Amino acid sequence: MTPPAKLYKYCPFKVFSLRAISEAEIFHASPQQFNDPLDCNPTLDLDVSTDDGIRLLRQMLEQSGETPDRIEQEIRSLRYSATEVWDDEPDTPGAEDARLRWSLGRDILNRLRAEMATYGVLSLSETYSSVLMWSHYSDHHRGLCLEYDTSLMPVQTLGAVDYRAPRAVRADDLLRWKFEGSADAEKRVRQTYFYAKSKEWAYEREWRDISPRVGANTLNFKLTAIHFGLRTDVTVQQTIAKVLARDRDIELFAMWAREDSFQLERFLVERDYFEQSGIRQPPFIVFGTRFVEPPSDAADG
Repeated sequence: MTPPAKLYKYCPFKVFSLRAISEAEIFHASPQQFNDPLDCNPTLDLDVSTDDGIRLLRQMLEQSGETPDRIEQEIRSLRYSATEVWDDEPDTPGAEDARLRWSLGRDILNRLRAEMATYGVLSLSETYSSVLMWSHYSDHHRGLCLEYDTSLMPVQTLGAVDYRAPRAVRADDLLRWKFEGSADAEKRVRQTYFYAKSKEWAYEREWRDISPRVGANTLNFKLTAIHFGLRTDVTVQQTIAKVLARDRDIELFAMWAREDSFQLERFLVERDYFEQSGIRQPPFIVFGTRFVEPPSDAADG
């Protein structure tokens, strides 16, 4: 799927958002910091035989740097624990294999999570006018929404979130990836791991870029506009306008609420006022006298 020409990043006004503007940086977050505990936290469909499951776990342990002795010790431990009957479980035919498969699935999934733990996620949206996202991600409408042009340089890891995808990674895909080097199987695993999300989040219309490392990374898109929220302080707007005084190609917009609906619109900000204004001086310098606030009781009277 071709990405939209413009994607948007909702963010509070903080150091990392200023660096995104002035230093061409972008922050890839750890999925462990997400507010949805199911996001980037798949289950496993062990759709392979028990023997193939053991082969897969052995391969993943080997690729993670475990020694042959340590690998065999873990496999023996799995087999032994499967012989122990669980509480309140009838020891029926096939129960031992079922216990072994349950433990296999758990350990394979833990190895996959460890392998993916270093990756960071950049979340973007197709829209700049979501009331909910301004509330959730832009400091209750006090922050910013950055607009990026995605058309100048193709980014292979930029993809749309799939709100209809299953949550489970297939063990058969893992097996084909780890043993056959199948690029298609690896893509399906990564797609499920990083780009599958509950349909309840579909209003975000999210696109994601995945990086091998968490933290600040070089920006691969062009910053084309900045939106100020309904509650963004005028000093924040002034600061950003001054930072961008020599970058007139980056447009500044302010959000406003329609009178006839709950929808948000944007209007172009007149930059000259902010760029030409200086630091506000205290009254004693401007007027040559000290200004004293009246007592609160006098003000009330």
